[in-house]
Amino acid sequence: MRILFTGATGFVGSHIRNFVETANNDILYVVAPGERIALRSGRSKAIEADLKNILNAGDEIIPIDPEVCIHCAWQGIP
Repeated sequence: MRILFTGATGFVGSHIRNFVETANNDILYVVAPGERIALRSGRSKAIEADLKNILNAGDEIIPIDPEVCIHCAWQGIP
């Protein structure tokens, strides 16, 4: 499965990530600018993008042609 995953470095996303990565999936992680994520699989890729302007990342997302989006990102939670 081809998955677009936001928020994988957060509390909820990191737990979901463990389950998603155990299957044989192609995963495109969208991380906030300046944030890092350790890729655990050769089938994974990470891009930096601002979710407020996600259309700016379309050139990297469209070729992946995700079948599913797992959206765990949020802002402003202390």
